[in-house]
Order: sequence, then structure tokens, then C-alpha cells
Amino acid sequence: MRYRIARRDAHNSDAELASVVANMSSEPHAIRNTLDDAFRFMCLNHTLLSYISTLGAHREKLALPQTLQLLDDAICYIDAALHHPDIDVQTQREGLLARQQQVQQLAPDPDSKEQLVLQQIGLIIDVLPELTQLKGTIR
Repeated sequence: MRYRIARRDAHNSDAELASVVANMSSEPHAIRNTLDDAFRFMCLNHTLLSYISTLGAHREKLALPQTLQLLDDAICYIDAALHHPDIDVQTQREGLLARQQQVQQLAPDPDSKEQLVLQQIGLIIDVLPELTQLKGTIR
């Protein structure tokens, strides 16, 4: 139940962001660079939400405890990147990538949920640096 409420809230926030960007684009004095950055931020936010939703849609018991630890670390990385700009997210990103490689070396079955989790975490790791950079730019 909590997952569904959180998912609905996330999608509602994503829709609000899209509305704000649409309103910005209709302003006659909108600065083109800011508008471009806001649109890119909106797209990346939507992409990140899709990756997280994919993880939520396939929430089943995972066989490898290392995968659960990777998920915990990914949550900490996402939180730090989005809410704590003073923390060295690059060091956290490198640690998360290293942990992801360790889990991949365990060679989970290609059809397992672990493989899906690894893929989605990799996609999240890839999108966060640009998202956080844009967040700082459009403030």
C-alpha cells in the first residue's frame, strides 16, 4: 500500500513538473537556455521515475543478498545526489559502480530478477549526474 501511494505521489509530482515547464514555455519573456534546461530536466526526471517504476513493478524476492545491498547503496546515492549537494556524489557513484560490478561478477542467471535490478540501477547511475547538474543550473 505504501508503495502505491509513493508511486502515485511521484507521478503526480512528475505531472506538476511538466505543467510548470509547459507554463514556462508559454511565457513571452522566457529565457531560451533556461527553458531548454528545464525541458531536459523534466525529461530526465521522467526517465528516472520510469527506471524506479520498473524496479517497483518487479518487486519479488531476490536471491542474492549482495543485490539487496546494492539496492540500499543505490538509494543512499540517489538521496545524496538529489538532496545533499555538499556530499561528494562522484565518490559515491564510483563506489556504487564498483559494487554493481561485484554483483555482476556473481553471474546471476540472465533471466533472473537480479539481472533486471542490475540493469535498472545502472541506468539510474547513468542519468543522475546530468539530472543533478541541471538541478543546480535551473534553481
